[in-house]
Amino acid sequence: MTAVLKISTLALALFMAPIASASALTWTALTPLSGWSAYGNDTRPPAVAVDSNKIVHFRGALSGAQGEAGPNPFSLPADFHPRKVVYVPGTLYQAVPGCLVIFPDGTVEVKAASGNDADYLHLTSIEGVTFSK
Repeated sequence: MTAVLKISTLALALFMAPIASASALTWTALTPLSGWSAYGNDTRPPAVAVDSNKIVHFRGALSGAQGEAGPNPFSLPADFHPRKVVYVPGTLYQAVPGCLVIFPDGTVEVKAASGNDADYLHLTSIEGVTFSK
């Protein structure tokens, strides 16, 4: 019985261990690429941070100018590059699902599930998106 209690106590302690809060992170502003800009409209500017567990966190939103912006809204600074290609879900204009494809060189490409480029150009939210380095 004592062993079960010790294991349960350990499991609870691990579960309750502090998780890096977004406010405790050091954020680095992301520079939008040509044709892209911070979305504005009460959203935060795009930024990235990494916590002590090597989880990369994003916040903010971007939009791209029709005919000027390609599918690459920004490039990640070297400290945030993944070791392999990472696919993470994101939210686009009018809650259309999307995906950020993040390459080991820091290139980021956004794709709309709808296949309609206008969905990611109107709004690409990166708020709350995370991946493990």
